[in-house]
This record gives sequence, structure tokens and C-alpha cells, in this order.
Amino acid sequence: MTVISVSLPDNLLEAMDKYIKSYGYSGRSDLIREAVRELINKEFIDRSREETLAFLLTLTSKSVQENADERVMNVVHKYDYLVIFLQHLKIDEDFCLNIILTRGPSRVIGELAKKVRSIRGVIDVWVKHVM
Repeated sequence: MTVISVSLPDNLLEAMDKYIKSYGYSGRSDLIREAVRELINKEFIDRSREETLAFLLTLTSKSVQENADERVMNVVHKYDYLVIFLQHLKIDEDFCLNIILTRGPSRVIGELAKKVRSIRGVIDVWVKHVM
């Protein structure tokens, strides 16, 4: 296994050590490996797959952009041929969560996630490929 060097600010390192203790990781390397795997799964999907099933979770904030959630829905509706399930949840006066289950070409689901992620007021987009 190759060893790499990573520089982290002290506050992030302290939080990481607390996380390791709380969740039973054997060390920093295990946590970093899992985080990298998760990031790659989220961002760098196998675009050669003809069809995949994927969940997209979007979190929007009205305090950042008043119509962010509406803009997310406009983008999602352009990809409605992929959407199996769509649920909008109002968390509070500021935040909304959208749960989107999609099925289709990995490349196109990736395009959808990228377009949603680029909307001002979208706090985060989580993508989890199931198959």
C-alpha cells in the first residue's frame, strides 16, 4: 500500500480524531480511505454503465437564494424520464430536502447531479448509486 502525506488544519484533525473514537475506526488512515471511497462513489461514477439506479438528496437554503428549491425542481423536471420517485420535504422556514430516485444511464444521472449542484442556494447534493 502506498503512503501519502496530507496536511490538515488543527481543528479538522481534532474533529477527525473525535470521529474516529466515536465510530470505532482503527485510525486516521481507515477514516481517510473510507472518505475517499465515498467521494469517488459520489463524484466519479462508472460512466460506461448503460443503466444505474441512484438516489440524489438535495438540500437547499432560502436564506442563500430565495428560489433555489424551485430552480432545483425545474432542472429535475427536465430529466423526468429518469425520475422514479420524487419527494419534497420542508425542513423549516429556511431549508428544504428533495429525495430523488432515478434510473437511467450513469452519465445522464451525473449530468443531472452536476446541474443541480451548480444552482445557487443548493447547500449540497448527495448521490448514492445502488446498482
